[in-house]
Amino acid sequence: MKPTLKILMIDDSQTVRDSYGIVLCRLREYYEVESDIVGTPDQALSRLTDAENDPYDIACLDIAIKPSYDKSIILGEYLAVRIKEMMPFIKMMIITNHDKKEHLAPIYSRVQPEGLLLKHREGFDSICRAIREIREGETCYSNGLEKIIDEFE
Repeated sequence: MKPTLKILMIDDSQTVRDSYGIVLCRLREYYEVESDIVGTPDQALSRLTDAENDPYDIACLDIAIKPSYDKSIILGEYLAVRIKEMMPFIKMMIITNHDKKEHLAPIYSRVQPEGLLLKHREGFDSICRAIREIREGETCYSNGLEKIIDEFE
């Protein structure tokens, strides 16, 4: 029997959300996957509330997201913090186009994600590998980000 993987994937781009479907199909080779793919912070928080007794293993999100309805969450950084408050043991993977230190430093320092990937550098196989590594307790960062991350620590 395959191990389980419960994953929440959040991105405001429909194209990215559709692409996550391909990633999930590939992950089913290794796991019994239970997943939710949502486009807004409000949807993500709703799913997290619903999963309070059966928490997610991993949450994947972008730094740049549309704000929540009440505007209390205007960046992925704020959503990541809320997710960690709701599910302290969840593993966090940030998938973003932002590769500058000033964009990465705030979310890294507040959340310390287990994964940090650059959308424009990674394909489906890399994202699947990263999720698998994170699920198994490792960290995974896009090439070149290790140097930036070392500067944060």
